[in-house]
Amino acid sequence: MEYRINKRIAKAVLHALAGGTVPDNGLQYIAVGRKDEVAAITQDMAQVAEGYSTFRLLEGAYGTGKSFMAKLVKNEALLRGFVVMECELAPERKLCGTKREGLETYRCLLARMSTRTCPGGNALEEALDTYLYHEREQAEAKELTAAEDVTEEIRRIILPLKKKLVALPHGFDFYEALWQYAQSYIREEQEKKDCALRWLRGEYRNRTEAKKDLKINAVINDGDWFSYLKLWAILFREIGYAGIYVLLDELTQITRNIVNSITREHNFERLLSMYNDCYGNEARYMGIILCGIPSSIHDRKRG
Repeated sequence: MEYRINKRIAKAVLHALAGGTVPDNGLQYIAVGRKDEVAAITQDMAQVAEGYSTFRLLEGAYGTGKSFMAKLVKNEALLRGFVVMECELAPERKLCGTKREGLETYRCLLARMSTRTCPGGNALEEALDTYLYHEREQAEAKELTAAEDVTEEIRRIILPLKKKLVALPHGFDFYEALWQYAQSYIREEQEKKDCALRWLRGEYRNRTEAKKDLKINAVINDGDWFSYLKLWAILFREIGYAGIYVLLDELTQITRNIVNSITREHNFERLLSMYNDCYGNEARYMGIILCGIPSSIHDRKRG
């Protein structure tokens, strides 16, 4: 059977391979010998779309194709309607730390959020605005023209979403920020909308600032950022996506590169908590993949 590849994609693939990097598109044409891995990942995605959660470690030595597989997972997830959040762990980005390293990981994940229509990252605002645009169209179809009437109609439409969010830890504050974002979008109040977006991205450093700008007496912090990822998974599922996929690379940053044993232990505990949430199905509509070299996983002292 003859396969025809788009010339633009073929050129991008050859250009990336010539430079020794992984192409962003067209990976399915060069994914040779990865049939079992791809089958396992696609099976996971089907389960996540049904409301379950998965947690996998992607192991391989340097140069064996972890980045390739991670991008292959990302492309497949986007094609299946998932929101993809990706981040490379680093000295300033861990699962937790004394200098808000866990919060920096959350911020990185939100900044590098991708959707099928916005695969290059920074898709958060586009995803929320697209959803609110369709909801506003439904309200205006009922011949509601006043901003207050449209706002009240949208409040009624998203009431089921509110009930699902507030039932989870930190859901009330999360929904309050989301609702203020929606109100600002409808009323075209860009400054207030930016404040709500900052809160959702975890960019407020203390409660005083958040309370002053949004009247929300809480901020996303180093200890609870994963709880907010679980809220994002529910939100995106409710607004039309299949769920979320979280890709974390460079696992060695929290296993072998943390010298302080107490800090390393705290990161292991956070990793175990994420694992338990996934297999206890407390992180619905979420898939997590961590990439690391063998020594970062199998070392009995630090792995």
